[in-house]
Amino acid sequence: MAKRLSRLMLAPSESEFFYGEPPVGKATSPTMIGPLDIPEILSIIFDYLAPLSVHKLVNLDLSAFNLQLKTLYNLALVSRFWNALATPLLWHALFEPHDLWRLLPVDAWQMVPTITNLQTLVFTRPLCDADWTHAIKVSRYVKYYAYFSDNVYPDMKQETILASPPPFPLLPSLTSLTFVSLGLPSDIAMLHTLLSPSVRTLTLRERNGNLLDNMDRILQRCPNLETLAINSISPILERPRILACCKALAGLRSSRLRRWIFDLWIEE
Repeated sequence: MAKRLSRLMLAPSESEFFYGEPPVGKATSPTMIGPLDIPEILSIIFDYLAPLSVHKLVNLDLSAFNLQLKTLYNLALVSRFWNALATPLLWHALFEPHDLWRLLPVDAWQMVPTITNLQTLVFTRPLCDADWTHAIKVSRYVKYYAYFSDNVYPDMKQETILASPPPFPLLPSLTSLTFVSLGLPSDIAMLHTLLSPSVRTLTLRERNGNLLDNMDRILQRCPNLETLAINSISPILERPRILACCKALAGLRSSRLRRWIFDLWIEE
């Protein structure tokens, strides 16, 4: 599903639109105002069509998702006015980690084939603050993001990003984050780069207790958290200490801690 979504959202012929640039065309001046010229009415219609709204992510139907995405994309090409309303909805969720980095200037990265015939993103130069200013034009719309720890030779994405991290919150509207850690030393710094005070749902999956050891710092970055889920294969899951950290979160409604033991997930 993620691969099909990536191809649909980031096809080369569509890159101009998806990077926030409205379609080029002659502006027309309507002789009268109709219902579809009223932003509030049009926003309600577009929101209904939005395939990536966070409330639709639980039971996502891929065929319906693709149809809605194409429909919303076509509507965004009608005019600059419609484009301005549709673009934020098209970027509500990113399922492929590298989709976020593709918002950086095109001279900073390239897609290369892997040994499994898939495409992966590699950086072609060091990053700078101006690159992140370019990315925030669209990343500010993202509400759901799934990230998998990735710092494997030869691309070393995390190392490149953390060498020049964004000087401001990269995902200021983020409400749901899924972060999968491979136990790399740089995972904590990468998680802090993605976290935002707007996060309401946080799902952490980790291997060696690296995230759990920094749980107090992590939760301080998202004081408005409502749902916390932790899946760990660490032999020691310090439930009392984690719960103590959670007490400072006044809005926390649900927390789930699971540990992987002998091929079973054990609720604690």
